[in-house]
Amino acid sequence: MTTVDATASFSTAHATPHTPHAARSGVEGKIEVSARAIATIAARAAATSYGVAGLAPRYAGLRPVARLAPEHAARGVETRFVDDHVVVEVWVILARGVRVIEVAHMVMVSVKYAVEEALGLRVAQVNINVQALSSPL
Repeated sequence: MTTVDATASFSTAHATPHTPHAARSGVEGKIEVSARAIATIAARAAATSYGVAGLAPRYAGLRPVARLAPEHAARGVETRFVDDHVVVEVWVILARGVRVIEVAHMVMVSVKYAVEEALGLRVAQVNINVQALSSPL
């Protein structure tokens, strides 16, 4: 879990130009954001991107890749903090027939934007792991 200090000075390592409302109003306290919450935001952004058929489990092993149910989509995302920035890793199943590199790049952009907008945390890196291709859209 990461802690964001919401004091009047708002001098935390996770601060960005988008200071929370609490910091502007002079209310003191802290905001804790779990890795799972970040993963849920990232999973929603990835799953709704064009060309993404679904999210895949992080470690499928040698088993066939199965699409995660929407309520478990965050299991296809891993988040971690490196040097006070968020790194997001996403495992996806893409629709067959799409341009893999272009779709993966758009998922990167979408995930980065969604996490930064929702939480005000800087996303340093988004890694996309294409686990499989599914039937056409």
